[in-house]
Amino acid sequence: MLRAPDPRETAEYYIASLGFSMHHELDDEVVLEGYGFQLVFSPGPGAQRGAPPSADDAELSILVPMAVMEAVWERDRERLAEVRGPLLGDTGTFVYVSLDPAGNAVALLSPLPGSGFGGRRPTTQRLRRVD
Repeated sequence: MLRAPDPRETAEYYIASLGFSMHHELDDEVVLEGYGFQLVFSPGPGAQRGAPPSADDAELSILVPMAVMEAVWERDRERLAEVRGPLLGDTGTFVYVSLDPAGNAVALLSPLPGSGFGGRRPTTQRLRRVD
């Protein structure tokens, strides 16, 4: 579960930018599906960050196609010109950390084309509680 001041607005970002789909919406939560898991947004302050942290400190890690990572990076560059691009990790996986509208850090992971994951498959998602 991720906190967001406006769960619906934050969910819209995940739908439009990352390809999630709406599972259901209640008065106090929004549930999305994608990449083999469900993601729940509930009302709260969010992470309230000004800049993306390292991938290890992200609230959520998601394995995405390279095209999705590049599109999110391009969107971020339109807002802030000095945004650093995806970095290639030692496992042959590109990593890019972006902030959702609530300030939650999302680490996007994408393998080097044709390389797989060096025999190791990363988890599809990792969620860290903010509170």
